[in-house]
Amino acid sequence: MGYLSGFITASYSLYSNHGNWQSAVRYGNQNSQHAAMASVLGASGMLGANAYGLASTLHAGASVMLKRATWAAAGARLSTVFARFNLAGALFTVLELGGSWLYNYYSTSRHDNWLLGTPWSRDPETKTDVSLHDYQHQLQALAQAPKINVSIENHDSWWKAALTGPKSIALALSSPAIGLNDLLAPLGGQASVKLSLAGYQVQPEYHGRNYAPEYWVVATDKVTAEIEFTEDAPLVLRFALPEPASTPYGRRTRDLVIAVRLERLNDDGQYQGHEYHIRVTPHGGEGDYTPSEVAIRGQSAPWYIIDPLFLTS
Repeated sequence: MGYLSGFITASYSLYSNHGNWQSAVRYGNQNSQHAAMASVLGASGMLGANAYGLASTLHAGASVMLKRATWAAAGARLSTVFARFNLAGALFTVLELGGSWLYNYYSTSRHDNWLLGTPWSRDPETKTDVSLHDYQHQLQALAQAPKINVSIENHDSWWKAALTGPKSIALALSSPAIGLNDLLAPLGGQASVKLSLAGYQVQPEYHGRNYAPEYWVVATDKVTAEIEFTEDAPLVLRFALPEPASTPYGRRTRDLVIAVRLERLNDDGQYQGHEYHIRVTPHGGEGDYTPSEVAIRGQSAPWYIIDPLFLTS
């Protein structure tokens, strides 16, 4: 019963830690991803150790019942299994607990990081010395940061889903600080807000014999080809995930990076804005993807200015 309960507990821990890893992927936090993956490996090890112990116990019991072995021989074997389980269990437990601690340590929001950089921060390593205007500018960027919600529609049959993948993947870009009317320019004037999008399809880096570096493909035209709005206040734009593109390395792209430029008209009649980059990857699954630090590689994608007059609902 001990191995069985341990197997169930390890299964739950594996599921929970995998969810933490996906959350870190959607947030774009590399440190949290590495920490969560350590917890996943630890929970996987505990799952395997308990499965081995349970299988060995059942096999020993069956051998005794079928009179293939004596209780003494079975007991000696189970003692060896128990010793191995204790050693492996200790190592995997340390790995899982250490990963969980690091995950909680690194899982700070962008707003938390902003607070750590203000003069009120108690951490001298993260505190920054900039003007009040810059602090306000940073806070405004956080408050109006967009996000992308990924929804996945699967096939009715599991075997078809396993062979061909999801039936469709829809992306919904929401901008909490603006509405559709903000993008409309008054007669003879300028719109109070200008929203622009750019897109990249990314082939991740592959290691091994057939090494391939990370490769970026400009995809603004694919991203904005069939864009539509589903809500006008706050503004929500919906578009489909583009089909993977081929790369010079004989592979296909996997991830999608959406660049968002949000500009507001100031008192001087000039646009001032912020740029955000959101990386969407199948590893993150469904849910909300938020902006993260992304280094653009290769050619810069052209910006597509969202014109509300050409949007369909």
